[in-house]
Amino acid sequence: MSRRTRWSTTLIALALVAAGPLDRAEDTEYGVYAGLVRGLDIPVAEATAVVQGALAEAGWEVLAVHAVGAPDACAYEGRVIVAYSAGYAAAVGPYGPHAAFAVPQRVVVFEDEDGVHVGAVDLRGMNRTMVDEQVPGSAWDPWFDRLASAVAAGFPDKAESWAYGQTRDEGRITRTFGIMAGGPFVEKIEVAATVPVADGGVAEVATRIQEAFAETGTSEWALRGVYRVDLPDGDAVVLGVSGAPLEARAFSIVRHGGDDAREGFACPGLGHAAAFPIELVVQQVGDQVEVRLIDEMFRMKMYFEDAGKVAFAKNMGMPGAIENALRDRVQQALGR
Repeated sequence: MSRRTRWSTTLIALALVAAGPLDRAEDTEYGVYAGLVRGLDIPVAEATAVVQGALAEAGWEVLAVHAVGAPDACAYEGRVIVAYSAGYAAAVGPYGPHAAFAVPQRVVVFEDEDGVHVGAVDLRGMNRTMVDEQVPGSAWDPWFDRLASAVAAGFPDKAESWAYGQTRDEGRITRTFGIMAGGPFVEKIEVAATVPVADGGVAEVATRIQEAFAETGTSEWALRGVYRVDLPDGDAVVLGVSGAPLEARAFSIVRHGGDDAREGFACPGLGHAAAFPIELVVQQVGDQVEVRLIDEMFRMKMYFEDAGKVAFAKNMGMPGAIENALRDRVQQALGR
């Protein structure tokens, strides 16, 4: 473990001690997304290049820049920058194998009628869901600040902080209508396929899946691989996959997400683009290599809950169809 990693882990530990036992009712409220820069008067491509450089300067490795699909007749665009830090991966790793899903960080550059903006998945609130419900979001301030300050430094005159998307004051996501898509994150991780270790280790299995997603799939969601990151010590590989049709559909469903100021915009859902790509995690469990994914209904609720209950009810078939397409490609890649 590097000196930087030890220092970051120590900061988190000190924050937990200072916070004491977590009273969920008194925890901080976070949006799923954090706005970082607002109202740029430059093209999305130019803003994206600045963000890439700022993240690299701050020690984040840029794994991919992904142009997301936009709804029909949308004249605006969005790009997602997937960032990785070995130090951050080491900080979340001790919480358990499920924490691998929280390792890739996603920054979004998107435009609308008010200009070009930059946001990110707010890891403080999301880690409270994905890593450990008992750890307050403030424990992750050092890592969020490192990401956010790097982005803001690229646009000092336009840096602004705001929360958007669903806001939550606890990690546990409750069920919609009392029955749908809620509960502890660890219970929402599913196994898409298994391979005996004797038939291939984690890296080899990940490569087979990566190759299968190298071309756009034939399903309605046009799934394609976006990034790969091999975690320290070779204990897991995270693969990111997505498809323009599923992205465009999700943005059309969430629309302005309850933000009345954006209701009249042509395609306000682009602000939620950092929900993608979708993670596949390849890990060894005993004498098997497992390919894991998040229950897609739950994952959609993680990032798009502000679409509202009615929207979820009207589109209940979409998450299952996406998950089936993911499973089919994984199993075909592994000859299952």
